[in-house]
Amino acid sequence: MEHPVHHDPDGRQANWDRHRVQDGRYIITQSPSEGKMVLVTLVQDEFSPGKDYFWMKAEDKHYHDQEWAISQQPGIENSFTLSLRGNLEPEFNSDALYLTDDGSLALRQESSCHPIWSIDYEKYFEEKDSEGNPHTVYESCIIREVGTKRYWSVGEDAKIVLAEGTGKEPLGHQHFVLTRIGASFSKKQQRYVHAITSFDSLSVTAPSDNEVKMLYFATNKISAGDPILRAYAIRLATDACAVNPLKPNDETEKALSPWFELAIFSELPKEGDKVAIQNIKSRKGKPLVWRLHTIPWSKDLKHHAMSGKVLRESFAELIDKGDYIGVLACARDNAVCDVRRGRLVFHVRAS
Repeated sequence: MEHPVHHDPDGRQANWDRHRVQDGRYIITQSPSEGKMVLVTLVQDEFSPGKDYFWMKAEDKHYHDQEWAISQQPGIENSFTLSLRGNLEPEFNSDALYLTDDGSLALRQESSCHPIWSIDYEKYFEEKDSEGNPHTVYESCIIREVGTKRYWSVGEDAKIVLAEGTGKEPLGHQHFVLTRIGASFSKKQQRYVHAITSFDSLSVTAPSDNEVKMLYFATNKISAGDPILRAYAIRLATDACAVNPLKPNDETEKALSPWFELAIFSELPKEGDKVAIQNIKSRKGKPLVWRLHTIPWSKDLKHHAMSGKVLRESFAELIDKGDYIGVLACARDNAVCDVRRGRLVFHVRAS
């Protein structure tokens, strides 16, 4: 069957108003000479629950987890999260990808944040399956970790690993085919977003066992017609690094990893100022603060682009005009939280 193929005339989508990869449910495959391979998850060690690795396996074998959900980060160009089992809103999925010590990608259950990936493709086309259902196929896709030069590759044992970019075009075993088999949202479920971004850098150091919280960035004063008053959910995405110079290799320190919080203020501190709990108070007099996501420890001082779970609240009932919503960067126990970018996304109801 022939398909109308759409090519990127300027290379891999660079500065091109293209047909971007659409939100939806996907099968991720490769087509080497020995036959099509499908991306699945398998438990490597039944005695180590919660650690599932990603593998490319022959298509003629059945595995439970072959369906993936890909969702664009609102307002961020070519930036996506990937989640399992066709969950159409990955911010509600508690399973997240992470990088193991051997460089393989694995799945961590009950995680509060998701890595962010860019997806570039060479061409795409539309096709229909045997039942007449339309599919979109993106060929020669390169999946990169946002903020680094690393991209997906397939190791000798068929595990998915992250390869370091060398400036050369990735090889064939580092290209993937994404087949969209279903949509994410109906028109009734269409999301509206209002986003605030900070590109400022902030480093928070906790010199003792005490917690240190600093205001990273915040909204302007909320007005009567502000779309934030129609928000029903909030999500924070960050590009940050967590280190502990005293105990960089202590696994028990993961429980004390730096984190981010969301707070409501009637009087806004200056960005970079320390914030005490008594400073957090809305105009209605309530101390409102939510813990968002933690940052994985970094042994090599690399920043990680992460997207936390969605905080679902009816904010119209909690905040008032004149309030501010601020993002706090937090650390304790001699840890350092270093953040260089943050984006606060409000999911709002249509006016």
